[in-house]
Amino acid sequence: MNNLKECILSREPRITAKEVAFRVGCSETDLSNYIKENRKPSSDRAIALAQCLKVKVVDIFPKAKRKFYFEL
Repeated sequence: MNNLKECILSREPRITAKEVAFRVGCSETDLSNYIKENRKPSSDRAIALAQCLKVKVVDIFPKAKRKFYFEL
């Protein structure tokens, strides 16, 4: 399970899913699939999501491998 939706909703200042998708460089459909866990983001995309939301990768994806933690 991931916490992507919660991270988007709790970000201050507020940011929409559409804006997250734009900043990360993916479509809104891709982002929706990441939230619903129909797809998994690549490691680069996971890092971009974390940077956009100003959190660690493991905050979004608790089961992420340790290597993500150190790349931030």
